Amino acid sequence: MSYQELSRSVVKARKVHFCTWCLQDILPGHHYTRIACIVDSDFCTTKLHPECDLAVARSAKEQGAGLFMYDEGDGERGKSFGEDSR
Repeated sequence: MSYQELSRSVVKARKVHFCTWCLQDILPGHHYTRIACIVDSDFCTTKLHPECDLAVARSAKEQGAGLFMYDEGDGERGKSFGEDSR
């Protein structure tokens, strides 16, 4: 699997989006991380709550992976894979 990050920015939502980590809504007026990338020759855009962006980074670190791939909705809002869901 190949991955190339093209851009990463923090933007303010003008409409409802969904977070690719937790699948919860990102509401208008709230900030989120927008990542434009190419995965296996396909362009994609990832949108993450700020706390979910950090959870993805923590999950990658916990797994010892430089490249950390996940499916939409794999995570819980703001929690890495290794964190207890209490």
